[in-house]
Amino acid sequence: MLCLFRPEVFRPRQEAKKPEPRPEQARLPEPLYRATFHVGAALLRWGVSTLIQQVARRQRLEGSLLRLARQRQGILSLADATSELRASWSDCEAVLSTLARRGVCYQHEQAYIFEQHLPRLWYCDYCDGVHNKGTICCNCGAALVERACQVVGPDRCAVRSAR
Repeated sequence: MLCLFRPEVFRPRQEAKKPEPRPEQARLPEPLYRATFHVGAALLRWGVSTLIQQVARRQRLEGSLLRLARQRQGILSLADATSELRASWSDCEAVLSTLARRGVCYQHEQAYIFEQHLPRLWYCDYCDGVHNKGTICCNCGAALVERACQVVGPDRCAVRSAR
């Protein structure tokens, strides 16, 4: 009998080897700067929108305060402003102090005085008469001069001529 030499006959049969799994590489965490950037951008967007809303609210309050000062003939207290506009004390105080810094009004005792809204009266230099309107004094017939009023005390009605 003739035997053919075949190497597989003499070697034990090996099962087909599965390729060994690659060792998993340790995954690095995502860089922190990306997460920080996204959080930072969101915070920046939120901060800017909040700031814009605050500025818009202050501008609306400023307009409301100026209208109220015109209605009150130029004399406005902080308590009147907060109760009339239903705004917070700190917001009204901040806006009124800003207006005072800009020269729109000034603070006299507990009231803010808006000179452009104070009543204007007509004075007679000859007889010291005070009139609401007119060009000629009804007491002496002299020419009247228009002058702005000044606040003398805390009483709203107390005004004197600004000579």
